[in-house]
Amino acid sequence: MRELKDILFCVDIFVHTKYRVAQWTLTPGTEEHFSIPVRLSQKAGYVRDWCGRPAGLQTLVSARRVEQGEPPQTINGVLLAIYDDAAELQRLAKLNKISIGLFEPLGWQPLPDVRFVYIFTPFKLEPVNVHFPILQSSLDTCLKGFLEYGQDFAVEFLDTTIGWSKFWINERNIPRRPWIHEEQYKLLDDLLAEYPRQSNTFSERRLASEYAEHFVKAAWGAAIDQQKPSISQGTVCTGGLRKKDTQFVFGYGSLINSISRYQTNPKSKDAVPVQVSADFGFLRAWNFHGGFSKLTALGVRRPLEGESAHDINGVVYPVDGTDMAAVDEREDGYNRVEIPWAYVRQLSWKSLPDPAACTLWMYVPDDPEPPTGAYPVLQTYLDVCITGCLEFGEDFAEAFLESTFDWNRFWIDDRVMARRPWIHCPNHREIDELLSSFPSKGNAFHHRKLAEEYAVNFVNLGATHSE
Repeated sequence: MRELKDILFCVDIFVHTKYRVAQWTLTPGTEEHFSIPVRLSQKAGYVRDWCGRPAGLQTLVSARRVEQGEPPQTINGVLLAIYDDAAELQRLAKLNKISIGLFEPLGWQPLPDVRFVYIFTPFKLEPVNVHFPILQSSLDTCLKGFLEYGQDFAVEFLDTTIGWSKFWINERNIPRRPWIHEEQYKLLDDLLAEYPRQSNTFSERRLASEYAEHFVKAAWGAAIDQQKPSISQGTVCTGGLRKKDTQFVFGYGSLINSISRYQTNPKSKDAVPVQVSADFGFLRAWNFHGGFSKLTALGVRRPLEGESAHDINGVVYPVDGTDMAAVDEREDGYNRVEIPWAYVRQLSWKSLPDPAACTLWMYVPDDPEPPTGAYPVLQTYLDVCITGCLEFGEDFAEAFLESTFDWNRFWIDDRVMARRPWIHCPNHREIDELLSSFPSKGNAFHHRKLAEEYAVNFVNLGATHSE
């Protein structure tokens, strides 16, 4: 596991997961996805304002210290991990330290065990003006980031942001037909039309062709109104997120992979790497036959005679809502078993939810069977699992392989263009090196076959061509 260096408080566009990953050049599915929704107290002396000028001909939402006589406000956002020296981030903005005691967590995740948190403040702070307007495309990204944590979290962002202006351009791709490139445009616009409840300027938003009016007037000698510096109203928000997560799942296979989890349950973006103790009495094995996919997937089982239970690493993540029926339906062929929290140990700086208020479940195959010729292990499935493990470090991936049992000769390399795997699986070499070494006992990597080689399992050597 990587060592935590610092924590960063994001209140703007970097709340959006995909944007953050792209801008910070992170590979898809990395531990930096993890974030903790929080609220900064008024006592910190900050406001969130349209006042940042880091790059481009635009003004961005940023946090700044209050001016003399200006009331501070609460600010919601997310805490993110920094795994390198925070000083390197100072090329982007000033970094100020805030006591962790000035934050309150808003979701299931408690605050990290640190003394201070860094907050960005742009080097240049100026209000919006005609040449540096609010850009709708940037605001869309920002608002969608807050919507990842629910509509109430997004509304709080809008209500606690000041400095809204009539200098606001709707420069979305094909803005007159926004659904082409922005599927959430209606929700975004409905929220912006209603919030913030004070100083709302949504009616002033203009298409680029309409916004040109400001420059036409200037060309004719008319003065362009300037944006007055914004002043905080001292807005204070209280309470947590509307829904508290109480049901959690232990993912020990493909669901370790963040992208795989998103597709299964968008609520599961944030997950804590953990180890379930052997004392719980299970081990991980290749033992679930997927009828539709014709593969053997990972499951867990009780040890057989002569075997011992084993520690199992994986991730703990929340279920959307409190009804487990939808998850049970998705996990058809598995039986849900509760894991007492006493058997669970976290493996990183990330904290587990309150065990007194939450229940943890694990899915166990109904009819466990090892891989067979008709139901082999698929390399593409393994790629998803190991790539997920690598989000938490190579040692986590090694532990995953060492604690997985029932490997055998029924294993197909079904990667797309498997003889040129780098085309569709860029990290194939790292994965294959791990598979060739782990597990150290009972390693079956030499049995892996390309599809045309695997066909030998179905050839009847006694048959003639005429048959």
